[in-house]
Amino acid sequence: MDDKHMKKIAVDIHDVVADYMGYFIHLHGWPDRWHENLDQMYDDFGFDKHWADADFLSELPLLNNAKIGVMQLAFNGWDPFFITATHDHGDNIKATKRWLASHTFDKFPVEFPGSMQAKVEWFTPKNMMDVAWVIDDHAQILRPLLEKGYDNVIIMDAPWNREIEGGHRFRNWLEIIDFIGMY
Repeated sequence: MDDKHMKKIAVDIHDVVADYMGYFIHLHGWPDRWHENLDQMYDDFGFDKHWADADFLSELPLLNNAKIGVMQLAFNGWDPFFITATHDHGDNIKATKRWLASHTFDKFPVEFPGSMQAKVEWFTPKNMMDVAWVIDDHAQILRPLLEKGYDNVIIMDAPWNREIEGGHRFRNWLEIIDFIGMY
Protein backbone atom coordinates (compact mmCIF):
# COMPACT_ATOMS: atom_id res chain seq x y z
CA MET A 1 0.00 0.00 0.00
CA ASP A 2 1.47 3.34 -0.98
CA ASP A 3 1.52 6.51 1.14
CA LYS A 4 -1.20 8.21 -0.92
CA HIS A 5 -3.77 5.66 0.15
CA MET A 6 -2.92 6.06 3.83
CA LYS A 7 -3.40 9.82 3.46
CA LYS A 8 -7.17 9.51 2.86
CA ILE A 9 -9.44 11.16 5.42
CA ALA A 10 -13.15 10.24 5.52
CA VAL A 11 -15.14 13.35 6.47
CA ASP A 12 -18.82 13.23 7.38
CA ILE A 13 -20.88 16.12 6.03
CA HIS A 14 -23.74 16.87 8.44
CA ASP A 15 -22.54 18.42 11.71
CA VAL A 16 -18.92 17.98 10.69
CA VAL A 17 -18.75 20.50 7.84
CA ALA A 18 -22.42 21.52 7.43
CA ASP A 19 -24.14 23.00 10.48
CA TYR A 20 -27.12 20.68 10.23
CA MET A 21 -28.22 20.74 13.86
CA GLY A 22 -27.54 24.45 14.30
CA TYR A 23 -29.78 25.22 11.33
CA PHE A 24 -32.39 22.75 12.58
CA ILE A 25 -32.42 24.56 15.96
CA HIS A 26 -32.70 27.88 14.15
CA LEU A 27 -35.84 26.64 12.38
CA HIS A 28 -37.46 24.49 15.08
CA GLY A 29 -36.01 25.55 18.45
CA TRP A 30 -33.99 23.61 20.98
CA PRO A 31 -34.59 19.87 21.21
CA ASP A 32 -36.65 18.38 24.00
CA ARG A 33 -33.63 16.26 24.93
CA TRP A 34 -30.18 15.45 23.54
CA HIS A 35 -30.06 11.89 22.32
CA GLU A 36 -27.66 9.92 20.15
CA ASN A 37 -30.62 8.93 17.97
CA LEU A 38 -31.53 12.30 16.48
CA ASP A 39 -35.05 11.06 15.72
CA GLN A 40 -35.70 10.98 19.47
CA MET A 41 -34.61 14.54 20.24
CA TYR A 42 -37.91 16.22 19.35
CA ASP A 43 -41.28 14.91 20.55
CA ASP A 44 -43.31 16.70 17.89
CA PHE A 45 -41.05 16.56 14.86
CA GLY A 46 -39.75 13.66 12.83
CA PHE A 47 -36.28 14.26 11.43
CA ASP A 48 -37.16 12.40 8.24
CA LYS A 49 -39.76 15.08 7.49
CA HIS A 50 -37.20 17.61 6.28
CA TRP A 51 -35.17 15.12 4.22
CA ALA A 52 -37.87 15.39 1.56
CA ASP A 53 -37.15 19.15 1.46
CA ALA A 54 -34.13 19.69 -0.77
CA ASP A 55 -34.18 23.39 0.17
CA PHE A 56 -33.38 22.50 3.78
CA LEU A 57 -30.26 20.59 2.75
CA SER A 58 -29.10 23.27 0.32
CA GLU A 59 -29.47 26.06 2.91
CA LEU A 60 -27.27 24.52 5.60
CA PRO A 61 -24.51 26.91 6.72
CA LEU A 62 -20.91 25.82 7.18
CA LEU A 63 -19.62 24.98 10.63
CA ASN A 64 -17.00 27.47 11.80
CA ASN A 65 -13.65 26.90 10.10
CA ALA A 66 -14.88 23.76 8.31
CA LYS A 67 -13.91 25.06 4.88
CA ILE A 68 -10.51 26.17 6.14
CA GLY A 69 -10.09 22.78 7.81
CA VAL A 70 -10.88 20.64 4.78
CA MET A 71 -8.87 22.86 2.45
CA GLN A 72 -5.94 22.81 4.89
CA LEU A 73 -6.00 19.02 4.94
CA ALA A 74 -5.77 18.97 1.14
CA PHE A 75 -3.08 21.66 1.09
CA ASN A 76 -0.99 19.65 3.56
CA GLY A 77 -1.05 16.58 1.31
CA TRP A 78 -3.98 14.70 2.79
CA ASP A 79 -6.70 13.29 0.54
CA PRO A 80 -10.05 14.21 2.12
CA PHE A 81 -13.26 12.69 0.80
CA PHE A 82 -16.81 13.02 2.06
CA ILE A 83 -19.00 10.18 3.23
CA THR A 84 -22.58 10.70 4.32
CA ALA A 85 -25.57 8.65 5.38
CA THR A 86 -27.77 10.96 3.29
CA HIS A 87 -30.71 8.89 2.16
CA ASP A 88 -30.81 8.06 -1.51
CA HIS A 89 -34.44 8.97 -2.06
CA GLY A 90 -35.87 12.14 -3.53
CA ASP A 91 -33.49 14.94 -4.32
CA ASN A 92 -31.25 14.45 -1.27
CA ILE A 93 -28.14 13.39 -3.16
CA LYS A 94 -28.60 16.17 -5.72
CA ALA A 95 -29.13 18.74 -2.93
CA THR A 96 -26.05 17.49 -1.08
CA LYS A 97 -23.94 17.68 -4.23
CA ARG A 98 -25.23 21.22 -4.89
CA TRP A 99 -24.38 22.16 -1.30
CA LEU A 100 -20.86 20.76 -1.68
CA ALA A 101 -20.40 22.65 -4.96
CA SER A 102 -21.70 25.91 -3.46
CA HIS A 103 -18.89 25.71 -0.89
CA THR A 104 -16.29 24.60 -3.49
CA PHE A 105 -16.09 21.12 -1.99
CA ASP A 106 -17.15 19.51 -5.28
CA LYS A 107 -13.54 18.73 -6.19
CA PHE A 108 -13.47 16.14 -3.40
CA PRO A 109 -14.95 12.67 -3.92
CA VAL A 110 -18.13 11.81 -2.04
CA GLU A 111 -19.54 8.44 -0.98
CA PHE A 112 -23.31 7.99 -0.54
CA PRO A 113 -23.85 4.59 1.11
CA GLY A 114 -27.58 5.45 1.50
CA SER A 115 -28.29 4.93 5.22
CA MET A 116 -26.65 4.92 8.65
CA GLN A 117 -26.29 1.14 8.59
CA ALA A 118 -24.86 1.15 5.06
CA LYS A 119 -22.38 3.84 6.10
CA VAL A 120 -21.20 1.72 9.02
CA GLU A 121 -20.89 -1.26 6.66
CA TRP A 122 -18.85 0.86 4.21
CA PHE A 123 -16.06 1.02 6.82
CA THR A 124 -14.93 -2.55 6.18
CA PRO A 125 -11.39 -3.61 7.06
CA LYS A 126 -10.58 -3.47 3.33
CA ASN A 127 -11.78 0.16 2.98
CA MET A 128 -10.23 1.16 6.31
CA MET A 129 -6.81 0.00 5.07
CA ASP A 130 -6.87 3.06 2.81
CA VAL A 131 -8.23 5.52 5.40
CA ALA A 132 -5.87 7.32 7.79
CA TRP A 133 -8.64 9.13 9.71
CA VAL A 134 -12.43 9.12 10.01
CA ILE A 135 -14.07 12.36 11.18
CA ASP A 136 -17.70 11.95 12.29
CA ASP A 137 -20.18 13.12 14.92
CA HIS A 138 -22.89 10.48 14.91
CA ALA A 139 -22.92 7.87 17.67
CA GLN A 140 -24.48 5.28 15.35
CA ILE A 141 -21.34 5.53 13.20
CA LEU A 142 -18.73 6.17 15.89
CA ARG A 143 -19.66 3.39 18.29
CA PRO A 144 -19.34 0.49 15.80
CA LEU A 145 -16.02 1.82 14.49
CA LEU A 146 -14.59 2.11 17.99
CA GLU A 147 -16.00 -1.29 18.99
CA LYS A 148 -14.18 -2.80 15.99
CA GLY A 149 -10.96 -1.43 17.46
CA TYR A 150 -10.27 1.38 15.00
CA ASP A 151 -8.11 4.00 16.74
CA ASN A 152 -8.12 6.44 13.84
CA VAL A 153 -11.54 7.90 14.69
CA ILE A 154 -11.91 11.64 15.26
CA ILE A 155 -15.10 12.62 17.07
CA MET A 156 -16.56 16.04 16.29
CA ASP A 157 -17.86 16.78 19.77
CA ALA A 158 -21.63 17.26 20.05
CA PRO A 159 -24.23 16.82 22.81
CA TRP A 160 -25.57 13.68 21.11
CA ASN A 161 -22.21 11.86 21.19
CA ARG A 162 -20.87 12.71 24.65
CA GLU A 163 -21.37 9.17 25.94
CA ILE A 164 -19.01 7.78 23.31
CA GLU A 165 -15.66 6.83 24.79
CA GLY A 166 -12.47 6.33 22.84
CA GLY A 167 -11.27 7.94 19.67
CA HIS A 168 -9.94 11.47 19.54
CA ARG A 169 -12.51 14.11 20.52
CA PHE A 170 -12.34 17.70 19.30
CA ARG A 171 -14.69 20.67 19.55
CA ASN A 172 -13.83 22.37 16.27
CA TRP A 173 -11.87 22.25 13.04
CA LEU A 174 -8.93 24.24 14.35
CA GLU A 175 -8.31 21.57 16.99
CA ILE A 176 -8.63 18.84 14.36
CA ILE A 177 -6.11 20.53 12.05
CA ASP A 178 -3.64 20.96 14.92
CA PHE A 179 -4.03 17.27 15.82
CA ILE A 180 -3.72 15.90 12.28
CA GLY A 181 -0.80 18.26 11.67
CA MET A 182 1.20 16.19 14.15
CA TYR A 183 1.10 13.23 11.71
